[in-house]
Amino acid sequence: MWQFVAFDPVMSARLQRSREHTTDAPVRKSGMAGTQRFETEAEAAEAANRQTVSLAGLAITLAVLVVCIFLVKHLAQTTRVEDCLMAHRLNCDKVVTANR
Repeated sequence: MWQFVAFDPVMSARLQRSREHTTDAPVRKSGMAGTQRFETEAEAAEAANRQTVSLAGLAITLAVLVVCIFLVKHLAQTTRVEDCLMAHRLNCDKVVTANR
């Protein structure tokens, strides 16, 4: 069997604990996605609620990002047209149609 030598004291302690771990130990939560085992239904429900809230936060963030991108593009177009009009040009309609 291979012996792993860790130079990090934290990793060394983790390896020592994992060697001492037996299969008869109670079920613990695993940190890996998709392999979580929960001791109670309440813990499972709490984890599901956390995931739902995280996904809702991501959806809101993406929606705000899309609105901001639209707003920046619209304001840039408006600024170009206003700059053209302030310069007293007569062909500002070409600025409007060129950017669409």
